[in-house]
Amino acid sequence: MRLVSFFNWNTQIGFETEALILIVGASIKLCALAGVRTSVAGKVAIIVLACAIQTVLPYFGHATMVKILRALIGPFIAVFVVVAFVRLGHVHSPTTAWRGWELDSAGLAFVVAAVGARLDRVRK
Repeated sequence: MRLVSFFNWNTQIGFETEALILIVGASIKLCALAGVRTSVAGKVAIIVLACAIQTVLPYFGHATMVKILRALIGPFIAVFVVVAFVRLGHVHSPTTAWRGWELDSAGLAFVVAAVGARLDRVRK
């Protein structure tokens, strides 16, 4: 049982590390896109802030996080619409030929698996 716990702990550390990398990388990129040059001290501050947030958030509990995420649905939709509208001018029709049934089958399998997993959660 200790071996399973060890691997579970390693997986959790990996997820936390991945989340921190994504948060910090996205923050630095967003600062750059906004025209703000991030110094080394700024990057360290972003890392410390991200670590502090990930350390404190679990203490609020699952119910609180669900309420917060429900409240953020509107702002997230608004940001998505703005970003989609801004990026719409950069969309081009594909100029490459059909890649074959293998790629289409893989994409279809991914969509079916994702929708099936989501429907399974909705039914419970």
